[in-house]
Amino acid sequence: MSMNTHLEAIRPPNEKWKKTAVAYEACRAAGTSIPDEVDKFFNGEPPDATGVIVERLTLGFSGFTVPPRVTEVKREMVNGFEVDITKLPNDVTVLRFVNSY
Repeated sequence: MSMNTHLEAIRPPNEKWKKTAVAYEACRAAGTSIPDEVDKFFNGEPPDATGVIVERLTLGFSGFTVPPRVTEVKREMVNGFEVDITKLPNDVTVLRFVNSY
């Protein structure tokens, strides 16, 4: 079994997020399909109170390309990465690290 690490760069909720979330919830309550624009805004997932994932970096430790803002850290018994936060979008205020198996 392998493990992948994902870094999600998240923009916190703003006015557009709030209005789009209201539209999403109205469609769900009415039992209608979510409009493509709304679905795309939330990356095909329900609104997350943390905000919108503006970038998802997959950082599995085999066969991946390291984005320029990420540096692999490899030494004996250590695999990891460093993120240059100055190279992330300006409106990103949350970084979520996710390990999946």
